Amino acid sequence: MLEHAAIWGSERSAPIEALWRKRILCAETDEVLAREILAAERFGQSGFVRALVMELYSNGDSLNIAYALSIIGYSMKCEDLIDIVEKLTNSGNLVGDSAKHAITRCHDAKYAKHWVEKMWDASTVEEFWCCLMIAQTCMDARVSREPKPKSNWVHYAGIFQKVRKAAISKKAKDRKKKLVGQEAPDKIFVTLQEHFPS
Repeated sequence: MLEHAAIWGSERSAPIEALWRKRILCAETDEVLAREILAAERFGQSGFVRALVMELYSNGDSLNIAYALSIIGYSMKCEDLIDIVEKLTNSGNLVGDSAKHAITRCHDAKYAKHWVEKMWDASTVEEFWCCLMIAQTCMDARVSREPKPKSNWVHYAGIFQKVRKAAISKKAKDRKKKLVGQEAPDKIFVTLQEHFPS
């Protein structure tokens, strides 16, 4: 996380933006891509992420569009750009597959947020546990590890954090096998920096 803080917390300049682009566009798997997008947004670079998405999307190349859709799917602000994703879900190629994958990731984030909020606001311990069990099925690192202030269930924060950590590990394991929602190629075949415009 220190590496991410140093890189994504840096003052914006042309060389830093080139580094940011490279970190996102040269991700070898969806797991790496999701981690970079999360770090960028947590360290105040949501504007850069959004601008990159719009640049890739407007380029017209199917790989660029697929990457834009994947970035949206892993963004904490995916709801802001979901309309772009939704209109491409019926494309019958890499773009359509990436759009469907991104929609699923956006819905996961939305449902996780909903169930975690319901969990902290639960009126009974049974409701708390029920909401936690549902949330763990869609939770990833976009969900804060901190309990809601003044919740009746703050004393369960440690258990929630363990469940969250396990859910994140499971998602990471699945994402290591994918790139833009497809089966990830071997590292030797991933040379994205030559494909994307600078």
